[in-house]
Amino acid sequence: MILTKLSASAVDTADPNSAFGCPRKFHFQYVQKLRPPQDSSAELGEAVHKSIEHYLQHKGDTGNALHPMALAAKDIIDEYIPRRKMIEYAFGPSNNLSAPLLTAHGIPFSGRIDLLLPPDSYGRLPWEIVDWKTTSDIARYAKTRGEAARSTQMITYMAWLFLNDAGIDRARGAFVYMQTRGRKAEKVAVDFDRAAVERGWTGVESMVKSCVDIAAENDVTKVEPNLNACNVARGCPFRDRCPRSAVTAVQFFQTLPVAPHAVPTKAHDMSLLDRFRAQAAAASTPAPASAPVGPAPVGNPPAAAPSAPAAPAAPPAATPPERPSAKRLLIGDVTPAAPTPAPTPEEPRKAGRPKGSKNKPKDTDFKLPETRPPTFTPAEDLLPKTPAGRLEKVSAMIADGFIPADTGVKLLQAPSRITRAVVRRGITIPTGQFANVRLDVELEMTGEIDLNELTRRVTEELLRQAEEFQLNPNPPASK
Repeated sequence: MILTKLSASAVDTADPNSAFGCPRKFHFQYVQKLRPPQDSSAELGEAVHKSIEHYLQHKGDTGNALHPMALAAKDIIDEYIPRRKMIEYAFGPSNNLSAPLLTAHGIPFSGRIDLLLPPDSYGRLPWEIVDWKTTSDIARYAKTRGEAARSTQMITYMAWLFLNDAGIDRARGAFVYMQTRGRKAEKVAVDFDRAAVERGWTGVESMVKSCVDIAAENDVTKVEPNLNACNVARGCPFRDRCPRSAVTAVQFFQTLPVAPHAVPTKAHDMSLLDRFRAQAAAASTPAPASAPVGPAPVGNPPAAAPSAPAAPAAPPAATPPERPSAKRLLIGDVTPAAPTPAPTPEEPRKAGRPKGSKNKPKDTDFKLPETRPPTFTPAEDLLPKTPAGRLEKVSAMIADGFIPADTGVKLLQAPSRITRAVVRRGITIPTGQFANVRLDVELEMTGEIDLNELTRRVTEELLRQAEEFQLNPNPPASK
């Protein structure tokens, strides 16, 4: 496959030295075009980005329209409002055709900058590129200033900025982190010059060459995997699809997080894998040589009376080592539990159905909820009856700020009584496990409004729909 474009995230995906990078993952996602499922954290990040974009476009006049996560960074966001220039600016071959393309090995790069800020009028603040980040733990996952300076994403953005404006000699890149658990925000900013960007872009170009080589390979089994990235965070989305040889399967097993090999003090604190390892270590350790029973005699022993030569004593039989039971192999030595008493025999079940089951309602039985007549407040009860009184009342409401002026005009022009009413009624009836039926009624009455008649029509329509579904509106009462 020939790559037609790349992005900073694609390069990071192919880089085995990045946190989530794996060449095979790049092959699955960008060569085979397999889409990883979008998880809840990605949806949350998208919602936060959209709320900040809306907030900046309206110059902060939307009040608390920021996402609750973004409220922790409100002070940082407000500082950018006077200088904002481009919000969610996209660059690449399919966007601004007049701008020069950022390429590596002939492959154009595309991206989307969250916020681009020009220098201030005093020359104190340089060009700045801001990227919003959401994370569950800032202290654990946020980049340091050194990591931000080496970030493929920020180097790519800076290379595009310096390419499009030859007069820029210094720019600033900032990651603004917002924490999902608890209100917390932090800004990590780094300054770049042209020399630093050129050095960083050289490293990006070397990774682009690796991406080209991966894309040229049709057999994914010939692409070297990074097994250390299989279980990072929520795990690789293509982990179950990735083929493994016998060697890579063992390596993958070794990358799984396990407890330390030291044997805990209590057997039940050990994982099953640690118990197997402890057994294997014990089996491979040679048994120590047996020590002599007592010290050797010193000096000449006293002569004994001669006697018939006794038969040589047979050597003591070697006692075979006790073979541990399967229970001891798994959980270690435990104190034997008290014998379990024999279960008490249950009483034989009587013939027939249990008591009260005959009166149990069927799945198709339901009780029609009480339909209350709608309540209306006539216009003459809201405002005084005389035109002068109405005008005085509405004028006071407008002056006190309760209603705007256009609403007051509508109130003065409203009829003195209601001549049309629309009633909507809906109920959901369970008909079994994980099953239900929805009944909806909408009736309209014009002219003289009779609330009792309107209620009767709603009830009749609900009963008619219930009969169509073969539902019983009058279930038997339980005894």
